[in-house]
Amino acid sequence: MKNEYKHLDNNITMVYCYRSEDKTIEKIFIDTEDFPKMNAFKSEWKLFKDSGWTSGEEALSDYVVKTTFLGNTVTLHRYLMEVPNGKIIKRANGNKFDVRKQNLMVISRGERNKIEIKRQAEEISKKLPPIFIVDKEQVTVHYGTKQVTFENISKDNIKNLEFLLT
Repeated sequence: MKNEYKHLDNNITMVYCYRSEDKTIEKIFIDTEDFPKMNAFKSEWKLFKDSGWTSGEEALSDYVVKTTFLGNTVTLHRYLMEVPNGKIIKRANGNKFDVRKQNLMVISRGERNKIEIKRQAEEISKKLPPIFIVDKEQVTVHYGTKQVTFENISKDNIKNLEFLLT
């Protein structure tokens, strides 16, 4: 894999991916146990606007992570979850950059907008641990679709921060 990456302390790997249209770098999060599967591809993983089932405002910020292999397009979340044809992925927390398996729900297209699926997604999202990125005395916390950065925080206080958010 040509992408840069960083293994975080909490069994999460952060992979840097370029947006295909403007080369903006985004951080993608996967389970560290899935890193060998992603790393097996010698090409670069990139973000592409999702041409799937979204429209309007939502479609403007809707991205998927893809690469090519032997002339075929491989979509990361479908590859990691081994999604059969006719099924789609719903991200429980709504964050397209969070590709941890516990955040991904395999559902049929017809189930996408059902209230029960939305309730299940909310319950899963509540149980998802936040993602902590520690860089010197700065901590960035990704929690669902939100991101908060704390400056000048000591390592002792990081544990307190983790406790408060879980």
